[in-house]
Amino acid sequence: MTGVDVVVPCYNYGHFLRECVQSVLAQEDVNVRVLIIDDCSPDNTREAAGQLVEEDRRVHYRRHEVNRGHIFTYNEGLLEWVAAEYCMVLSADDLLAPRALARATTVMAAHPSVGMTYGRHIECSDAIDLSTVARDDEDETFVILAPQQLIEFACDHGATDIASPTVIVRSDVQQRIGGYLQELPHSGDTEMWLRFARYSDVAALNAVQAYKREHAHNMATTFVALPGFLQQLAAIEVHLARHGAESLDVERLRRTVRRTIGERIAWRGMRALEEGQAAEGRHYLHTALDVDASLPLWQYRWRTRLKRLVGPDVWSAARRVVRPDHHTTGGPPLPRSTSGASAVSTARWRSHVTD
Repeated sequence: MTGVDVVVPCYNYGHFLRECVQSVLAQEDVNVRVLIIDDCSPDNTREAAGQLVEEDRRVHYRRHEVNRGHIFTYNEGLLEWVAAEYCMVLSADDLLAPRALARATTVMAAHPSVGMTYGRHIECSDAIDLSTVARDDEDETFVILAPQQLIEFACDHGATDIASPTVIVRSDVQQRIGGYLQELPHSGDTEMWLRFARYSDVAALNAVQAYKREHAHNMATTFVALPGFLQQLAAIEVHLARHGAESLDVERLRRTVRRTIGERIAWRGMRALEEGQAAEGRHYLHTALDVDASLPLWQYRWRTRLKRLVGPDVWSAARRVVRPDHHTTGGPPLPRSTSGASAVSTARWRSHVTD
């Protein structure tokens, strides 16, 4: 059977660790190994990991003597430990969906040019009994993204919209393109996905591949708003500077992403002003102009006042009529998150057709 190595970085997530690792060990039709890397956690991670190692020989454990940070930990696992044909990083607070590994590796085995797959995910906050997850809604269709499609999407949307626990990659491609960048601690995954898209094909799977846990202490909720926008901008611009010169219209893409992210920051600023947060609103608007000096801020003020006058429902309906395809790239839709522990979106994609 196909081999998949799963790196599980863990810092203060000892209470989530068993559920995460069991979601990997329960994967069907693949041979799995798990490496838990404990980044010097002060909680019960050592004890929880020790129990898992005793129970299953497929589980391995390392502990840092000092905290090295998540980027170092990711690279340690992916570049030093991984030996199987396929691999992934799965945070200790997330879980794999049933058959996620088999589904992804089947696509990559059938299409050797595909070096990375990703899919849809479900956001959850409570414990999940994966044995109760219905499989009737699973969809085995997928789309292989056209060259440049992911970078175009990222620039047009200001992010890739890829959930990290759904990403499974070909190990030799990972080794060839290298690890995560230390200078992008909060958006290194965005730059990594773009790097994969430059060096291999990427397949988007129309299936729930992971459960992403939302809680008060995960990085997704502790690094948001303005710093998050700027980190995404940095990731995309770093990628364009290092990997875009060969065949991309770098200046056009840079203008696009700066306009997109500048607009998002400006809207946040206008919202803050509306809510009486004058200092925060002005800070956002000044930052928006730093990102894109050509932003017509008077239009945002006018549209904000009009939205308040007509109401949010009428405003949303009017925008769909006037700009129905705003922020689209003409390619296949990308996976979106689904709320609820057992809900699975029934949105259908066109199947990938071979030959």
